Amino acid sequence: MIYVGYAGCSLECPITLTSLASLKELRPDLAVYMMDLLSESDSQAPKYAEQFHPSFKTIAKHNELLQELGVWYQKTQKDDQPVSHSDRVYLIEFIDHNYALINQYAGSSPELNSHLQYTIQRHTQP
Repeated sequence: MIYVGYAGCSLECPITLTSLASLKELRPDLAVYMMDLLSESDSQAPKYAEQFHPSFKTIAKHNELLQELGVWYQKTQKDDQPVSHSDRVYLIEFIDHNYALINQYAGSSPELNSHLQYTIQRHTQP
């Protein structure tokens, strides 16, 4: 699962990462990655993501993947919000070094965990 955000985000990121941490407790097998939109600089993203769950990992910004997933973001002139971005969670399956998008969800939705659990259960059933 990939969430796109940045360290220090005080808007949607904390809500979504808290929801994903709750889901991670229910599904320890689930891998959660935060793609850091500020990865060009000395990023604090690993520490930021681990504040929500110690198993959360970060990955550097990958422009091609962002474009394929339809992620919207833009840098701003605001010190307290250097990036404005869409709040989506992407459920992805990796197969032979390729990925397949299973589904995407509104990150700060109250139904995020129930939607993800349902999709994961259906996708992993034989």
